Amino acid sequence: AAEALARRAETIDAGEAKWLAERIGSDRPLHENERALLTLIKHASPEIHPVLKPLIDKVA
Repeated sequence: AAEALARRAETIDAGEAKWLAERIGSDRPLHENERALLTLIKHASPEIHPVLKPLIDKVA
């Protein structure tokens, strides 16, 4: 049960993904801290929401 709760906490839901995508790299190059956040999400999140996939691909 604790593992399932931890996985749920690591997953970015649709609302969070949309909020983040609206604020990061929409019309300018990514800042270093944004790259770091996206890299963390890429490695820590069990599932990447489709809205974030293009941003994650920029730091791949």
